[in-house]
Amino acid sequence: MLIQLLQSSPLMFALVAGVLIFSLSLHELAHAVVAEWVGDDTARNLGRITLNPIKHLDPMGALLLLFIGFGWAKPVPINPSKFRNYRSGLFFVSIAGVVVNFIIAIIALAILGFIGITMTNTGGLGLETGSIASKLINSKYGSELITGLYMIAQINIILAVFNLIPVPPLDGSKVLLSIIPSLDSVFRKIQQFGFLIVIVLIRLDGSSINLLGKITTAISHFVLALV
Repeated sequence: MLIQLLQSSPLMFALVAGVLIFSLSLHELAHAVVAEWVGDDTARNLGRITLNPIKHLDPMGALLLLFIGFGWAKPVPINPSKFRNYRSGLFFVSIAGVVVNFIIAIIALAILGFIGITMTNTGGLGLETGSIASKLINSKYGSELITGLYMIAQINIILAVFNLIPVPPLDGSKVLLSIIPSLDSVFRKIQQFGFLIVIVLIRLDGSSINLLGKITTAISHFVLALV
């Protein structure tokens, strides 16, 4: 939980909080930009096509993120009836935030790989001998830079993978709905329980298999191996 991090390491708290705000804002901005691209100007009219994080953050979601480690940004309002094509519009708008989070993560990991950061099978970071990273790690801000880039990658992968869970109101449910429209009645029935289902999934994953963490590590390892 971020509140515990604030008490133990204020600098790391500021770093994590900054990365989260930046990542959540870009995620929502992506939804807004793509919605306008496919014909819906609702987000534009409400001032959501902006990098200003205040426009994208939800007060309750931010507080829960601080105290329980789970939260959300303010969803971008869309009007599917304005889409030039409903199914393709819903797909592209829904997947946009996830794609942006993956792009941010890949860029951060690519920089880490370029400077000589590797990843062990257990998920730890390593250094290539004689690499830029091996020199940076001993500099005044080098280790903070490496930690920051790695944190950017991890947080954005987690946001992307988490949002792909096909449970309303997460993006994955809308992506799946755009592919299989007949699921609309099913999603409508479980939507009122969506928040509870997500909380249960998080608690189960955190207390047992930690699937989200394993997926994040696997993706990071794969990208770094390609650089």
